[in-house]
Amino acid sequence: MFASLGKAEDEDIAVNPDLLVIGEQLQCPIIPIFTSKGSSAFTARRIIKFSRDLSNPIHELVAAIAFTSVPNPREYQLLEISIGRDLPWTTLGYIPSFILKEKPKLISLIDRSSSSQCLLPIKTSAARLIAMERQVEWEVIVAHARSAPPFGVKVLEHDAYNQSCRIGVIHHPALVLGGDNNEKFFEAHRFNVIPLDFKDKIAYNDVNFIYVPHGMGYMFMVDLIDNVSLMEALAASRFKGKLFVEGGASPIFGEVFHLPNESTIKGLSFFPYEGRYKEFSSTCHKVHVENISSESSEKAFRGYCPSWVLLELKGFDCISTWIAKKVGSQTSAEDGWRVGNAVASSLKLEFWSNPEAIDELLN
Repeated sequence: MFASLGKAEDEDIAVNPDLLVIGEQLQCPIIPIFTSKGSSAFTARRIIKFSRDLSNPIHELVAAIAFTSVPNPREYQLLEISIGRDLPWTTLGYIPSFILKEKPKLISLIDRSSSSQCLLPIKTSAARLIAMERQVEWEVIVAHARSAPPFGVKVLEHDAYNQSCRIGVIHHPALVLGGDNNEKFFEAHRFNVIPLDFKDKIAYNDVNFIYVPHGMGYMFMVDLIDNVSLMEALAASRFKGKLFVEGGASPIFGEVFHLPNESTIKGLSFFPYEGRYKEFSSTCHKVHVENISSESSEKAFRGYCPSWVLLELKGFDCISTWIAKKVGSQTSAEDGWRVGNAVASSLKLEFWSNPEAIDELLN
């Protein structure tokens, strides 16, 4: 698993506490990669302080470290000496600062005529890194990963809600930001899960329900508009009320949606709202999602609210299903916009948190 460890704040490193919890639960080796833009002495002090602030269980999981943004081999040698003198961690190399390039804005990738040119610096950096033999000890990193104990979890027995229900889950590189937990939920509850893969062009209409996962909706739409059969299947599912659109995929299913550069694009018009994308951010707020109707399941969902996705309902006639409340805050907002029985949500939901309500959603 690759994840952001945290961010530097003066001589401190503000570590993401959720990542530490996951590492402790998985009991897997951790290999932090530290940025070294300043002097080696300053970076070494920051890392030593970071190591002292770690709890013993996490400290023992740190198998080795590596560096990025190092200006030259001499600075790396000084880092290696400082770390080797004060800490028991092995250094596994560094990525030179000249290799690093500014990542292109995602909005620039939508234009097919210019996307290849935008990606050229990234491809060049990757080729340079591959050509630098033993610049980073990738073989050692792989060996640590393979040495990790298998993550054994007892598979719980779940009731089968409707084994005859064929659920189509759209697979696309732009729709992977939420992981596959919700798809695993369907499989664990013995639904008949049909992966709708763009490459395979299977019979999209041979499903009872379609789930569109969280992701970069406007990147997804670039390919969607060329896939006539999938468009027809989505329209049929929307008409039958057997469609759930989630998170960052939801804005493109409105009347129009706005991109971060303020340009406006006509949406699919499946739902009566306007969607808006802000500049992408990894910030997500934890939320509890409660049903508005007292007849629905009382137990709340858990989920996340991506800060870069917004659905605007002003002037549109659309029925909300849920109230989403940010954890640790009194802030709440309506969500779960329903047309017939089809639902679109700006949230990334965790289906495992309320199986009964998901059964209601599917049926």
